[in-house]
Amino acid sequence: MGEWMKKNTTIKNITHGDYCDKDLTIIPIVGPGGIGKTTLAQYIYKEVHNYFDVTVWVCVTPNFNVYRLKEDIAKSIPQLKDEKNSGPHDLIVQSLGSKFLLVLDDMWNCGHEDEWKYLLASLKKGQTKGNIILVTTHFLAVVEMVKTIDSPIQLKGLDPQEFWELFKASVFGDEKSANDHANLLETGKMISKKSEGFPFGSENSWEVTEKSP
Repeated sequence: MGEWMKKNTTIKNITHGDYCDKDLTIIPIVGPGGIGKTTLAQYIYKEVHNYFDVTVWVCVTPNFNVYRLKEDIAKSIPQLKDEKNSGPHDLIVQSLGSKFLLVLDDMWNCGHEDEWKYLLASLKKGQTKGNIILVTTHFLAVVEMVKTIDSPIQLKGLDPQEFWELFKASVFGDEKSANDHANLLETGKMISKKSEGFPFGSENSWEVTEKSP
């Protein structure tokens, strides 16, 4: 099974499977630039977010700073955006005591091991099960630092069938919707031919398709 096709297994494990009984599962998605790490994370996020009390998406700055990252996480928690009286640590502990999904997008490094452990300590204060962190990164060193699963998602170029299945799922959601938009399917086939195994270097491919008349 290709790495892209593991998305369904990952979604099942998050919503009804192995990860539900664990306190915190960290799922890295790793691969070169333009391969579609963020797009895959977006797809998984869209499919599972209703299973969580709190969902947060943070784009990580190249120069990892655990204190800045905690501030960014706190600012991205919708119900806490207007809180003024607490620091980011207190806000995170307060909110992430509920079941949470956190995406750390484009992590270039995670500082020293102590910094990463310090961040995790804030995220583990709650007593809930089934918490998930998705991490997208270019670097295997980051994967080795953060992973809690044996088989992270390591992306390479798609074969044509993998591209087509993920394209339809991301744009249309199901087979019936795809069949109702024959003109968009033709646009998708054109994108597929030009992709050369790297279809998600930019979200523009999806935007062009979704905006086509």
